[in-house]
Amino acid sequence: MISERQFAHKFSNFWSSTTPMITSIVKQVNSNLYQNYLEPIKLKGLDSRRGLVNETGFLIFHFESLTRRLNHSPSQKSIDQATATAQKKIERLEGTAVDSISQEELTESIALYQSLYFFWEYQLNKRAISTLPFFPGCGIVEGCEGDILAGDTLFEVKAGDGNFKGVDLKQVLTYCALSKNSDSQLIKSIGLVNPRQGKYFLIDIDELSFLISGLSSSDLLHKIVLFLAGGEVSK
Repeated sequence: MISERQFAHKFSNFWSSTTPMITSIVKQVNSNLYQNYLEPIKLKGLDSRRGLVNETGFLIFHFESLTRRLNHSPSQKSIDQATATAQKKIERLEGTAVDSISQEELTESIALYQSLYFFWEYQLNKRAISTLPFFPGCGIVEGCEGDILAGDTLFEVKAGDGNFKGVDLKQVLTYCALSKNSDSQLIKSIGLVNPRQGKYFLIDIDELSFLISGLSSSDLLHKIVLFLAGGEVSK
C-alpha cells in the first residue's frame, strides 16, 4: 500500500485523464484566486531543516487545538509535545537521526503556529475545528490524516515558499474521496493554507470538480475511489 501523498504525486496518467484542467486552475489560483490574511514570515532557516520546522509549527497548533484553549502564545506543554513528535516523524520519513530543533528554528515554528492561529481566529471566526482528521484507507491507499477540518471544510496546510501546486489539490481530493467512501464526513468545501506566506484559497468542492474535470464532485470522487480500489502500486 502507499500513502495519499504518493498517490497524489504519482499515477500521472490517471490524474491527467480524470482532472485534465487542474494545471490551468492552479495557475489561476496562484495568479488571482488566493487571498492574503497576514504578512509573510521573514524568518528562514536552512532548507534541509524546513520539514522539521514546518511540522513542528503545525503540531504546536494541533496540540493547542486539543486543549480547546487556542491562544496567540502557545503553552510550553504543546511546544514540548510538538518538538518531540515532529522530530520522530521526520526521522521516520528520512530514515536517519535528526538533530533536535534549535531555538532559532523553534522561533520560526512558533511564528508558523501564530499564523495558523490568526487564520483560525479571523478567517474561521474561532469555530470548532478538528486537526489531523483520520480517513480510512481504500484499495492501494492506506489510512491517513488530513490537516484541519472546520465543519464541512477540509484545509490542507502547505508552508513552503512557492506557489500552491496541482499535487496539493490532488492530495486533498484524495482525502475527500476516502471520506466519501467511508461515509465518515461530508466535505463540501476544500481549502489550501500557507501560514508562511499568509495566504489561502477556498472553494466549494462541486465548483472545483467541475472546473478541473467537468464532473460533479460525486462523480469525480467516485472515479477516484474506483481507481484506488482497482489500482496497482507500480503504476
